[in-house]
Amino acid sequence: MTSFQLKALAALFMVLDHVGAVFFPTQVWLRIIGRLSFPIFAWLIAEGVFYTKNLKKYFKRILAFAFISQIPYGLLFNTFILNVLFTFSLSILLLAIISDKLKLSSVQRILAFYFIFILSFFVDGGFFGLLLPVIFYYFKTDRKLQTILAAGLIAVFTLSQYLLSNHLQIQPVTPIFIQLFSVLSLPLIFLYNQKQGPKLKYFFYIFYPLHLGILLFISEYLGRP
Repeated sequence: MTSFQLKALAALFMVLDHVGAVFFPTQVWLRIIGRLSFPIFAWLIAEGVFYTKNLKKYFKRILAFAFISQIPYGLLFNTFILNVLFTFSLSILLLAIISDKLKLSSVQRILAFYFIFILSFFVDGGFFGLLLPVIFYYFKTDRKLQTILAAGLIAVFTLSQYLLSNHLQIQPVTPIFIQLFSVLSLPLIFLYNQKQGPKLKYFFYIFYPLHLGILLFISEYLGRP
């Protein structure tokens, strides 16, 4: 499976997830399919960091589309949480700091880690979400360990969400346990054949805010449940 095919699958899963969240909140199967999207995109981010010739430009591109996407994202889901491109921007920044590509002093590095940790409370997926690309990046050559750590992170994230909802006495619309289905994306990732496929550099960057805008338009003018 090429990287383009993986991107297309992740985009499809994401759209189904968002359609389910906005228009069919009781159709849990749509949300379950949607769980496969995030890990694939996280893996693609790790691959992007690994192969990019200019990490700064890559980071700025992800961050720029994060800002573009935030208004339709916030309006569509009625939230102040920052969208997933902000999460991945923090992942890239964290990888740059850990690998010392920014050449920071010890004090600057500590402050940067603290800054990222604080911001992680305001992004989609939180701290656990921004760690997933880090796992995919640093254990790129060891798929067994990569799988164990990624699955473990997903399990810990699910447990933390469950404990938090119980503590706050919040009853989510969608069962929290469905987060565990995210592990089903790992076999798809491992089908990667080291080939890129069609080179549509900006298509998937544009697709993210575009599909949010379309769903927002439909929800505003045609209504939602």
